[in-house]
Amino acid sequence: IANAHQSQRDFNQAKMLYKRALRIQEKHYGDNHVQVAATLNNLANLYLSQGDYDQAKVLSQRALRVKEKHYGDSHVQVAATLNNIANAHQSQRDFNQAKMLYKRALRIQEKHYGDNHVEVADTLNNLANAHQSQGDYDQAKVLSQRALRIQEKYYGDNHVELAVTLNNLANAHQSLGDHNQARVHCRHALRILEKHYGDNHVEVTEVLNLLARA
Repeated sequence: IANAHQSQRDFNQAKMLYKRALRIQEKHYGDNHVQVAATLNNLANLYLSQGDYDQAKVLSQRALRVKEKHYGDSHVQVAATLNNIANAHQSQRDFNQAKMLYKRALRIQEKHYGDNHVEVADTLNNLANAHQSQGDYDQAKVLSQRALRIQEKYYGDNHVELAVTLNNLANAHQSLGDHNQARVHCRHALRILEKHYGDNHVEVTEVLNLLARA
């Protein structure tokens, strides 16, 4: 129920339900059970959505300790929580810490899934954003290109998941002064988003703004 409220952006109701679930789980399982960690992750993501990055980090770090104790340091469940903590650091513009956490998550995912899994692509995109934010546009481009190859192989050329990566690539190319290539990626992203959402979605307007600047 909390997940449904969060999807509808009813964050206060979702928060109340997650906290109630957490109290029940802690009473039943104790503080260090993986079910507790899962609810902590959900609650952390909610705080992240609300811009309360410090609380998101506190909850995610607690979830990480539980998962590391239960699964060990190199499990994909650990990687998911590392990504959550990194997202909070990135939102606070602590890009070096975010990159360190993304890279650790990436190593775990590559070891578990191989180099060409969509979970790997998601973390590559996150890492690319951190490099882009620090002005390391060449590395951002390399990481986004790798993410795009994985997604195209997995989803095909016109899936909505590609749009974020294409947008990232367009940003990197524009920052490097390659405006022609930036426009190519923008137009590809725009076709995908318009087909998926229609002409008047906020994500369409963001790509239109980028295309206008390219």
